[in-house]
Amino acid sequence: GIYQVSLLDKTGNMLCERFTFVQPNKLNSIQLNGIKDIYRPFEPIRCEIQVTDQKGNPLQGSLSISVRDAIRSDYAEYDNNIFTDMLLTSGLKGYIDKPGYYFADITLRKLQELDVLLMVHGWRQYDLSQLISGKNEKLLQQSAEKELLLQGQIRSSLLKKEMKDMEVSVMAKVDNTFVAGNTFTDENGKFQLPVTSFEGEVEAVFQIRRRGSKHKKDASVMLDRNFAPTPRAFSYEEEHPQWMDKNSWITLSNRIDSLYVDSISKTNNTYLLSEVEIAKKRKNKNITTQVFEKSVDAYYDVTRLVDELRDQGIVINTIPDLLSKVNPNFSYDVQDGSSRYK
Repeated sequence: GIYQVSLLDKTGNMLCERFTFVQPNKLNSIQLNGIKDIYRPFEPIRCEIQVTDQKGNPLQGSLSISVRDAIRSDYAEYDNNIFTDMLLTSGLKGYIDKPGYYFADITLRKLQELDVLLMVHGWRQYDLSQLISGKNEKLLQQSAEKELLLQGQIRSSLLKKEMKDMEVSVMAKVDNTFVAGNTFTDENGKFQLPVTSFEGEVEAVFQIRRRGSKHKKDASVMLDRNFAPTPRAFSYEEEHPQWMDKNSWITLSNRIDSLYVDSISKTNNTYLLSEVEIAKKRKNKNITTQVFEKSVDAYYDVTRLVDELRDQGIVINTIPDLLSKVNPNFSYDVQDGSSRYK
């Protein structure tokens, strides 16, 4: 994996620092036999798996296998896998194109390219000099969750900036009893409140104000999702999928990739990107969008809503179909495609 080598003096000051990658000493080989190209839903999969070490000796142990849809998969050659994710990309910043390329075969050139990658994408998770010298004793600690927590973040309504040191008051009705509580946001605008155990949904009222102020503040309350889908039966479409020829998908994917690669100039196996010149920085470039967001009547997290409805066995195919399920004031006529909002 990735190693960070740091040189400090006796007072804890950083003199130099370097990232390097240590290759695994032992690489096992896994071979699969008896795999078909296409399986029906719930069809048993029988295959023979053989695991050997570098010398070809068989190994014993527990294996974990992940199965995915090859037709709809966007997995490309040298793409990310569990090996590259755990040892390389999880410790780097930014997007790494085809990380498997650096481990396809271990050569001097690959090691040099991997070294350049670490210098470009390497980052520091903490200031080692401050930790050793004791200048910064406030370390982030994640305490164990002992109870159900209501967690979220407070942002300004217009600019969507984190609002620190804000008092968050919550009042909810559980059965026939009203419960209330309050807390304050941290420097990142985040808050958390312990709540009593309950099942189902509970309506709550939030009030936001600055610490020590009596006036309420207009703000956006963003709650972290606490969601566990209940078991449900598979739909007919899930049990009877329409199979497509995977070769056509592969051909189309390769064609699109080749067009992108051909659009980039290349010299001596080095891709040359067009030079970008920053003339000046724009201020308030999103002000038009922010003003528009201020005037909207409703906001829907489509991804979350679709996930929740699908977990309930409700199939959502279009936006009007979704709105008719979540908004009682919206009606949609399937016959002529017309919609109406009260």
